[in-house]
Amino acid sequence: MLGTALLLFAVAAITDARNASPPAWASALVIGLLVVVIGMPFDTDGG
Repeated sequence: MLGTALLLFAVAAITDARNASPPAWASALVIGLLVVVIGMPFDTDGG
């Protein structure tokens, strides 16, 4: 649940119009990298 919460807050921060977000073409890339970066530490413990 911690990984899901981190991903939720990160996606909300990236896609919020009030923040200085990356360009539209880079949003998908940044979110994909977030999934990898957040998933890697939990993968070794979770099996």
